Amino acid sequence: MALSFDVLIVGTGIAGLSAASTYLDLARSGETGLKVAIITKGDLTAGSSALAQGGVACVVGPPDSFEIHHGDTARAGDQLCDDQAVEYMVTRGPAKIDELVALGAKFDRTPDGDLALALEGGHSFPRVIHSNGAATGAEIVRVLSTRLDEALAGPCGITLLTGYQVVDLVVEDHRCVGAQIMDSHGHLDVVSCDHLILATGGIGNFFSSTTNPSGSTGDGIGFALRHRVPVGDIEFIQFHPTALFSGSFPTLLLSEAIRGEGGVLRDLSGERFVDELASRDVVSRAMAQVMGETGARHLWLDVSTVTNFESKFPTISRALAGHGVDLTKGRIPVAPAAHHLAGGVLVDLNGASAMPGLWACGEVAASGVHGANRLASNSLLEALVFGGRTIEAIVEGGFGPGSSGVMRQAPVNRARESAGVGLDMVGPSRATQELVNSAREASQGLFNRLTQDGQVGNSGRSGRVVEAMRLAREAMSAHAGVLRDQIGLEDLAGQLTVLARESVELISKMPAVDYALLDLVSFLEFSGPFLDSCLWRTETRGAHSRVDYRARDDRFIRRAVHGLMAPELIRG
Repeated sequence: MALSFDVLIVGTGIAGLSAASTYLDLARSGETGLKVAIITKGDLTAGSSALAQGGVACVVGPPDSFEIHHGDTARAGDQLCDDQAVEYMVTRGPAKIDELVALGAKFDRTPDGDLALALEGGHSFPRVIHSNGAATGAEIVRVLSTRLDEALAGPCGITLLTGYQVVDLVVEDHRCVGAQIMDSHGHLDVVSCDHLILATGGIGNFFSSTTNPSGSTGDGIGFALRHRVPVGDIEFIQFHPTALFSGSFPTLLLSEAIRGEGGVLRDLSGERFVDELASRDVVSRAMAQVMGETGARHLWLDVSTVTNFESKFPTISRALAGHGVDLTKGRIPVAPAAHHLAGGVLVDLNGASAMPGLWACGEVAASGVHGANRLASNSLLEALVFGGRTIEAIVEGGFGPGSSGVMRQAPVNRARESAGVGLDMVGPSRATQELVNSAREASQGLFNRLTQDGQVGNSGRSGRVVEAMRLAREAMSAHAGVLRDQIGLEDLAGQLTVLARESVELISKMPAVDYALLDLVSFLEFSGPFLDSCLWRTETRGAHSRVDYRARDDRFIRRAVHGLMAPELIRG
């Protein structure tokens, strides 16, 4: 195929689409003439963004303020937020909403025509802008993808590549210079670029219950770990408290806005046990404790006092009906599900990673705005703001090959300096050393096979891989879900080490490489550093709950980082 671009955007969630939309604005104003491509595994609506229900947290006016939104975000982040990043995000939110409205986004409004604002957990004021009750992500994706579709026919400089999976970065002399990609038939090729923007989303599919779609397999974080690009905060996986308990994979998210409208959480005996509008880490932890104490597999979300539920939440109502839930009974079975990763590839305020030519935005990035726990509805805000900012920085800076080291130095230094938060480089522990080594061997074996065979096929053994992945998800959920302890984490490391060893052998003996192996290897590459972060943080903070260390510990007002590159690439 021999394609070459100035910028390659990987992923078409809101972060990637926001980057593309901002580029269109810059191109039409004559500020740039870069050759840009955006690439996705599926179509433009296949990512997590389209499933986001709650909305976009944004300050509209008094009595709310940027300072209050900042304070709510920092409080939810449990002392680990980067104050500069939070300020940047909250102050640029209104302009992003205005841009979406100008593009035709239809947000819910009051009878007077003002934006309707919902209250969600952790917010001091109603400030969450939504569409059709709980279809906000889908509406933003619709607007941005429609704009991109329309622009493709014109001289905008953007190429859309659908049905391609990025399987690795191409790195030369510590610089990202492209991506190795695979088409829907399993054929491999290379796309060259000066700048690659990761907008690949999170890791929800590493757990047995998740609100994320099938594509949330940690690809971007896996690329970074493979090439020793610093990755941080990955122990902070947010579990959404109110996911439908149905046995489906993925499961249905039930918007926080339902609780904002009066929905109440009850145990199976009907007792209320938590403030439903506390931050998500608090609510999920309380739910997990009640379920553990009583042996319950789910709890109830009581919606009997939510007036006009079906008209307020039409999208959710239709989805619940499809799952056989009778809303006339006034209660919905719910349980926490893996929802959002607060960490990822360590970046600065411009989205630059420690590797020249490699950028990241959205859920795959550790921008510092979420700290230890994301404030509800800040994820779409982050994607909109930093997706746009990343492409702006590339255009403004002209960071081509041989550029100065300003961008590459920033991320690790910022982590050391942000709001008094320290940084620890965390390596493999006694419990995970063999897991990390075996995962590396599996990854190397897989990519050797891909390079030799040149394509992926059906070996007839994919069932073994799918079953291994199912067991791995169940083990991850059991030992590294909402509640964690050292014994469980070390037991999980042992189970995954066995799986990693078996994977090495399986890869070497398969007559052809199965698609399913790509996800399994991503899981294994992520699991070692993830478990090391969980074992290192011997405290409970934000979305990381250790039942053997229930209190916060000021020694851990620090960020755990993995994947140190050559020292000259990160020194200030």
